[in-house]
Formats: sequence, structure tokens, C-alpha cells
Amino acid sequence: MNTISQRIRTLVEYYARGRQNEFAASVGVNYGTLNTMLLDANANPTYRVLRKILETYPDVSGDWLLKGEGDMFKPMLSDYLEAPSDEKYQMMEKEIRSLKDKIVKLLDFLPDPIPASLGKLVSNEYAYCAIAA
Repeated sequence: MNTISQRIRTLVEYYARGRQNEFAASVGVNYGTLNTMLLDANANPTYRVLRKILETYPDVSGDWLLKGEGDMFKPMLSDYLEAPSDEKYQMMEKEIRSLKDKIVKLLDFLPDPIPASLGKLVSNEYAYCAIAA
């Protein structure tokens, strides 16, 4: 994409299936303004129009829209997160088992009969422990 008009056209195709009036309404700009920008490859959209596009579609990269650099979309947070290693999974599973054991031991200290207000909570926790064990 060489021009900003072409990049905006790409956004219209992506977000509004090519319907300029739908895209203009979603962004809050006049249809005529958008149409003029798309027809004239050398048109320079105003700051207000660009700001409205980026506010309406926050996943769009400003660098891509303004300068044609990088990807059309901003990277997702998950792109930066490291997947847990097998060792981390094993440590988490060990901690979960330990917590389950502690819950079961604590259940032994509850009075018999269990007060009605705790009965449902305890039975849910115990069922969870039994299922997850």
C-alpha cells in the first residue's frame, strides 16, 4: 500500500465489506469526505479523520495507517507472552495438588453438622477437589 488513501480503502474493505457509507458512519465522518479521500490517491485526510479511524478501530496500527510501515494491526498482547514451559506446568500442577490436599485437610476440621451457610460452599469445594484429584 503506497498511499494513505489506499490504506484507508483497505480498512473500508476489511471493516465494512467495501461499503463506504457504512465505514464513514462507523467512524463518524461525512460520506462525501471519505469518498473524496478514496477517489483521489493524493488526498491527504485531516488529522480529525485519522484520529477518528484510530479511535474507532484501536487494533489498527497508527504507523501502518499514517506511514505504511509495519503490519496493518497492532500486535496482540499474547504475541509478547511466553508460553509456560513443561517445568512451569509441572510446578503449577504440584502447587494445585498441594492446595487440594490442604483443602481436604481443612474440611476435616469443620463442625459436624456443617452450618447451612457453609454447606453449599464446602460441598462445591469438596466436589471440585474430588473431581480434580
